[in-house]
Amino acid sequence: MIIMARGPGDEDLKIAFLFAIPYLLFFLSFRVFASRFLYAMAASTVAMAALSLKLFPTIKNFYRFSAKNVVMSLPFAGLAYLLFYLGWIGTVYLGLSRGVYFIYDVVPREPFSLLALTLIGLSEEPYWRGFVQRVFVEKRLKLEWPFAALFYGIVHLVTGDLVLPLAAFVFGIVMSWAAERYGLVTSSVAHVVWLYVILYVIPVIRLPLP
Repeated sequence: MIIMARGPGDEDLKIAFLFAIPYLLFFLSFRVFASRFLYAMAASTVAMAALSLKLFPTIKNFYRFSAKNVVMSLPFAGLAYLLFYLGWIGTVYLGLSRGVYFIYDVVPREPFSLLALTLIGLSEEPYWRGFVQRVFVEKRLKLEWPFAALFYGIVHLVTGDLVLPLAAFVFGIVMSWAAERYGLVTSSVAHVVWLYVILYVIPVIRLPLP
């Protein structure tokens, strides 16, 4: 009697494929196409979102549309901004602010910049807080939602900077909390608002240091 070894199922292959995608796309965006980072990142995150929603349609159930969930995005955006500012202060005094300046240097003030930022904020959420948090961390690994932020931080190691992975982890905690408490609408709006404020409205590099 011949017993055939059981290979990975379709869902396992989909998870492995999706989990590997951002490491390639983030490397291309941050390192290969750094001069056009914003638009490369927008294209990358849109692709990640489209693949996530196509391969795991149940992620759509994580969207909760209501006025309350839109309004609740504002305190989460504010908290993310405050933590980023505190982190900025720390990097300055430790001499590790290169990564922060990099982000400001590669985000242009062009007509399509706001559109690109909107796409990034909206598209990162179904992947990182939908697929990684809900499908991979919570359902597959049976772990609590904060672990999703760990993966969000790890992928930023491809940038070659020491600060960005930690900053991404802290930001990921806030967005994961928003998504877990109120759904992807809240984390998506909070992500977009935070990007607008941190990059254009009140850049932290223009604030006084204590």
